[in-house]
Order: sequence, then structure tokens, then C-alpha cells
Amino acid sequence: GLASALEKLESATKHVPLKVNSQTETTAHLFISNPFRGKGLWKIFSTHPPVEERVKRLQSLNF
Repeated sequence: GLASALEKLESATKHVPLKVNSQTETTAHLFISNPFRGKGLWKIFSTHPPVEERVKRLQSLNF
């Protein structure tokens, strides 16, 4: 389901991290999973809860 899809996307970004450049910086808000994974000040600009928290919420709703 949806929780599994989020977990797969999160796993993929851990295995193939994005390099920070002008293109990824300007499109970062469009990503489902954080491409910058807690690097420096990027954490404070996060617009979504961590994937782990989102998965727990979905699982509690039986999604």
C-alpha cells in the first residue's frame, strides 16, 4: 500500500543520494522523500514529517 511505497522511495534515496546543485535546490520542494537527508540547515526547511513517522501514521490507519 501507500506505506510500503513511501518506504521504497525512502530506501531508494538512501542508496542513490542526490548531489546538491542549483537544479536540486530549486526542485527540492517537489520531492516525496527528502533528497538532502538531514544535511546542515536543510532539516529546518522540511515541509513534511520524516518518512518513518508518516509510515507509522498510515499503518495505524490500516492503509
